[in-house]
Amino acid sequence: MDVSENIKGAIECDEVLTIKYNGGSKPGSVRQVLPLQILEDGKVRAKCLVTNRAKVFLIDKIEIVDHELRNSEQSWENTKVKFYSNIEEVYFEFKNKLEALGWHVVYENELENGNALHVYDRFKNGNLKKSPAGTLSFSEYVIEYDNETGKPYLTSKKRKIPYSFNAPNGDGTRLSSLAKCVDRFIAGAIEEAPNNK
Repeated sequence: MDVSENIKGAIECDEVLTIKYNGGSKPGSVRQVLPLQILEDGKVRAKCLVTNRAKVFLIDKIEIVDHELRNSEQSWENTKVKFYSNIEEVYFEFKNKLEALGWHVVYENELENGNALHVYDRFKNGNLKKSPAGTLSFSEYVIEYDNETGKPYLTSKKRKIPYSFNAPNGDGTRLSSLAKCVDRFIAGAIEEAPNNK
């Protein structure tokens, strides 16, 4: 069955399709759409389930994603982190999955006060943005500021709440549980994934 036939069938049955769209600002991005209407000139109007907006797609730039990829994406979305002992483990577990969503992933281990995982987006020309879109970090010691110089310095006091995150969707806080930080950070990274825009 060709792409047009799949789309016609999905419209008749109100079926959601998982497609790879090889056009637009993010060519090759995988998304779930609900086809609404086939238009003239080889186009289809469909509701993107990530953005919840109707968009027009060129049919010849659409690939219907097979069931194997659909199942792997569903298992990714259903992944819940149960326990990680440090951010390095989180990095190795989620690096490939985050990259598949379109993020550039960086792990920093040489920080003075801990370590961090960053996700970066790209400009439309493909260049990396300078500031991370999101960060998951561990800071072992309390940082205080010198009253005279205003410069920060590390104390010998350990933090009671050492983990923090700023997710790409704007969610962020400090928590004592790494697992809870990871769950919320990953949820934000999925929600704002570059490949879903």
